Amino acid sequence: MKTFHLLTLPNWSGKGEQARSRPHVIPVKTGIQRFWHGVTHWYYWIPAFAGMTDTERICCSEIRATKQGWFGRRSHLLGLSLCACLSAGAFGAPVFTPGAVPGEFRFDTGALRGVFRENGASLGLNPAIHVKSGADLGKTPGLMNHYRVFTAAHRHGESMRGVPSTVEVTAPDTLTVRWPSGEDRPFTLSAVYRWSAPDTLDVETTVDAGETLPDFEVFLSSYFSPLFPETRVWAKAPEGPPQFISAGVGEGTWQMFPRNPAALALIQDGRWKIEPSPVDWAIRPEFAAPLLYRRDKATGLAAVIMARPGDCFAVSTPCADEAHFSMYLSLFGRTLEKGETARAHARLVIAPLNEEEIVARYREFEATFKNAE
Repeated sequence: MKTFHLLTLPNWSGKGEQARSRPHVIPVKTGIQRFWHGVTHWYYWIPAFAGMTDTERICCSEIRATKQGWFGRRSHLLGLSLCACLSAGAFGAPVFTPGAVPGEFRFDTGALRGVFRENGASLGLNPAIHVKSGADLGKTPGLMNHYRVFTAAHRHGESMRGVPSTVEVTAPDTLTVRWPSGEDRPFTLSAVYRWSAPDTLDVETTVDAGETLPDFEVFLSSYFSPLFPETRVWAKAPEGPPQFISAGVGEGTWQMFPRNPAALALIQDGRWKIEPSPVDWAIRPEFAAPLLYRRDKATGLAAVIMARPGDCFAVSTPCADEAHFSMYLSLFGRTLEKGETARAHARLVIAPLNEEEIVARYREFEATFKNAE
């Protein structure tokens, strides 16, 4: 059965045009089912959370938290439900469509287009084209792909890229990738990719522990084209407020910015000494938030990656002009008990943003998920 989505108009995630350019999307069936309850009893939305995805819960949490609707909270919900009946989709057409081979998908948000899981492999977005400028953003193995998985002083296989996975489109703007457990993988891993706006991709990574996983880590990687030569990281300063600092050549080839001393202990527990491809990380200042970006100077485009502080214990990158042109998030960073399920949220933004605007986007990202908790 075809699932339609709706464009939610109120600007709870920002102000003015900036907010309207980044709409939230929820299924039409959700709006229709809530229509009468939205008119009569707004609090009926609370038990409805049980049947919603995390994304839908976030949308509804923000709706319930909004103090000013179109004409008050009840009219806000009424208008939202009416939009559900009238709108066929926030993007006007499915974002993800089948590619050239099974397991490969094309995407087109209007702002960005390209291929996800090229040749059906467990890869990220590549190619990824910025429609307005024509800039090619990435390179193999792509943007927002799941690379290493570690536990304490142990690496689980060479890479998740070589592990067969299944993929399912669960909504026009959303698909889910699943990796099964296997030899030396006592866990299942899944990732939900959702375009929350034409320039914004959210990635929710979920792990189900089949046994105790001490100091568990998923290393989420993104590889950019040479148009984006240098990474800047939102880091703590010795004195004063945080600032973006460069991953300069003189600071080491491979640079890691930990969250705190406990995170540094995980980084240095031996997990990165394992062959093949060990890495000797140069330790840089602690991050102020897991927020980093690269920029195409010709177009002004910023490629921004972010995660929630509780979900990410380090960010890393090679130095400027190093041929990988990559950025990484070290997700989870804690022990998971047998039977436990854990989730981590990350976001990719591609837009012509200055540093002040990048931080503002991060604050919106934080608030979005905080409102759902």
